[in-house]
Amino acid sequence: MQDCKVMISTKTDGAGNEICRDGEMEIFPRAANLIYREENADVKVSLHDGKAEVVREGDYTLSLFLENGRTTQGTIGISGNVGEISTQTFAVEYKIAEDFVAAHLCYDLILGAERQKMELRLLATKK
Repeated sequence: MQDCKVMISTKTDGAGNEICRDGEMEIFPRAANLIYREENADVKVSLHDGKAEVVREGDYTLSLFLENGRTTQGTIGISGNVGEISTQTFAVEYKIAEDFVAAHLCYDLILGAERQKMELRLLATKK
């Protein structure tokens, strides 16, 4: 793992937020792992084979498996209770180079009858 800076841009139902965090990245020929800390959680994003996995552990837990054009199952945990959540994925795009990883993920989070439109952009660069 190498130290990096991670720029994180999120949109939830059109409302945006941008933050910068210290993190770590591990780069392989056609895959990458990014880890960064949010205020109350650690987030790991794995990119490989045109797919993405997002795992959050902290004040709440979240495990998402994203694959272009597919609806997949994941989990969400709040206050010790864990339930299923679905993601309908519209875009898993990323570029991996020797000294950076850029990713763009667009998906809907589906929990029962509720649906949130999500967009996540990450840019991790070596320190």
